[in-house]
Amino acid sequence: MNRKDCDNSMKPRRRWNVMHAAVFASLICAGNAWGGSISLWREAVVTGDSVKVSDVCQLQGFSGETAKTYGDIIVTDSPIPGGSVIVSIDQLRGALRGDNVNLATVILRGATSCDVSRPERIAAKEKVEVETKTVRTGGAVRTLRNVIEEYLADEFAQEGGTARVQFGRASDSLLDLRERDYEFEITRTSGKKLGLIGLEVAVLADGEEVQSVPVMANVSFTKTVVVAARSVNSGAIISDEDVKAVQRSFTRLDEVGMSDLNAAIGQRAKRYIPFGKMIMNRDLETVPLVKRGQVVEVHSGSGGVVVVTAAKSLSDGAYGDVIELRTNDRGPEKFNAVVTGTGQATVLIGQVGINGLAMAGN
Repeated sequence: MNRKDCDNSMKPRRRWNVMHAAVFASLICAGNAWGGSISLWREAVVTGDSVKVSDVCQLQGFSGETAKTYGDIIVTDSPIPGGSVIVSIDQLRGALRGDNVNLATVILRGATSCDVSRPERIAAKEKVEVETKTVRTGGAVRTLRNVIEEYLADEFAQEGGTARVQFGRASDSLLDLRERDYEFEITRTSGKKLGLIGLEVAVLADGEEVQSVPVMANVSFTKTVVVAARSVNSGAIISDEDVKAVQRSFTRLDEVGMSDLNAAIGQRAKRYIPFGKMIMNRDLETVPLVKRGQVVEVHSGSGGVVVVTAAKSLSDGAYGDVIELRTNDRGPEKFNAVVTGTGQATVLIGQVGINGLAMAGN
């Protein structure tokens, strides 16, 4: 084939490429002019029986009516209460196409899949009416985000730890509402306390409900726990060098280990405990920290003053046991104290006797 034939053979291909590029450019222009973007989130929560586009996506660039129409398209059925389902970008595309959405005018972006959870509803909702008076902290009125965080924090205060709350992006605009303008009522819609939980927020203005919106919150629990500072062999007695206290986060309360170093020190390891492992009660077996006839260091206090004295134990005692002690060998007076460490005990609060110690009588 001569050069002229070669040149002629390439011309139709160049014309096709130019035509193809022109069509492609026109589609992009059309999308920019009349369409918008639909971004799939990585996780979402639903409370109804179906998963809609608005439940799992953020819609941008559409008119209000178009955004509502697209947002109401059903992608799939909801999981059972307490369950979850994965929605893929292909499912989303199929749902839009099935509802006659012109995908040439829509840009799909975001995650490749979304983990959709449905909170498990409890039989009787716990309705918590949040205080509605204006509370100022540092000159600022609390937002709904602050109110929910404080409400959840109060639930975990008795557990000796703190709650960390993360909200879904779909709730951002609602969470910025302020107490100065609105009042809030919070209703739990899921029984579990940690992990992905459901809340229902009623927004009131002048005592009248103006909106009721479900809110997704991912709640974790942070607490100081005891971990192995070094590897501990099975059968070894735990020393103060074997353990240390660190802060860790949890998504289940039954995963929280021991929180008191003194509760572990002096106990026997039932199994090998590797370095860094959180120590659970089941990892240890009880060993008496105080023995009968032993002289024990006794702590008692009142009004911030702590008195330390010595007394003889009249029985063996493990951590947390209440034991009977005597101040001296000849005296008839006895008192009770709680074992709080190796060779240590603390007087029961509210009982006062000789030297500030609680007396149990003869």
